[in-house]
Amino acid sequence: MTKDFGPALDRELDTASPPTAITADGIIHKGRRQGANRVAYTGTASVIAVFLAAGLVFQLVGGGPGGGPDGAQASPSASGEPDPPGQVAFPLPDLPEDKEYGWIGGGGDPNDTTRGLTDQWWAALSAVEGAEVLTSGENDPMVPVTDRVDFPDIVRGVEGLFEDLNVGGSGFSKGPATGYSRPFYTMNDWPMLQFDGELGPDVLEIAYYPKGSYLPGARTQPGGSYADYRHLTEGCEDLTYNAQGRAGWTTGFECAESDGPGGERVLSMEITTNNPSRTSEHRYNRVVVYYPDGNAVVITDHAPSWQERDDGHNATLSGTSPGLGTDELAALAFRIPPGVIA
Repeated sequence: MTKDFGPALDRELDTASPPTAITADGIIHKGRRQGANRVAYTGTASVIAVFLAAGLVFQLVGGGPGGGPDGAQASPSASGEPDPPGQVAFPLPDLPEDKEYGWIGGGGDPNDTTRGLTDQWWAALSAVEGAEVLTSGENDPMVPVTDRVDFPDIVRGVEGLFEDLNVGGSGFSKGPATGYSRPFYTMNDWPMLQFDGELGPDVLEIAYYPKGSYLPGARTQPGGSYADYRHLTEGCEDLTYNAQGRAGWTTGFECAESDGPGGERVLSMEITTNNPSRTSEHRYNRVVVYYPDGNAVVITDHAPSWQERDDGHNATLSGTSPGLGTDELAALAFRIPPGVIA
């Protein structure tokens, strides 16, 4: 069930743009499912273009147009305005096709660019009506966040590409390094949204990747349940695989492709995973937005997972759906591009 995201965007319209008759409720439309195991193409630029016209795309603090990494400024143009810095490409290496590879790395520290991104994500998520922002505390897995200072930081991380010695297997076995690495922006701790009436919070994952460091579209690592190293997400073919020492796990995908208002390409995914005994179900929505400058973002909203215990004391509540639909996740991606990733 998609929660009421419209009022938060209406407030942004009120504060960030001149008076207009356009409302967020008139902008956001839940996309129709396109059927499992196939990717459908739809044109949505006309639907979401009003975000840009209404001024809903924020300027990055120290890292957006005119600002490079750590706030570095580009040279002024003839008009007197600084030119936006170019995004340096991180082209994937040409590796043997008979081997498999995987990424190892993680988040580091924030810089001026990522702090600006964090400001925008906090502003966007804290404005969602009917939801409370949470994070994990030292002694409490769910701590309310009431101020930007307590919101998880987006940080600059680096991950390297390593050979996977478990060829065709469901797990990763670290082999030799390829010598290739890429920067990315991510979080060391994921924010959560507790929607009114839900028994558990959604978990949001956000990660930005630089130009050249991936191939567009979805592809699953052969024999596994995770993304092929050249792609940013697994899918869109349904999967049956082994996990946690058990066979028979399944993941189903419903995927659609669309255009964004500023020349973006969008891959939208509604994903459901079941354990072998079908006593636990996990639903999550994901968008991969490919920006015109070659960068990309992956945003995933994980709904709470509920499972029925063998003794029957915990009822199955697996019908819980993500609080943010794919259209709403894409709208956030349009509003908060990464600037330069370096």
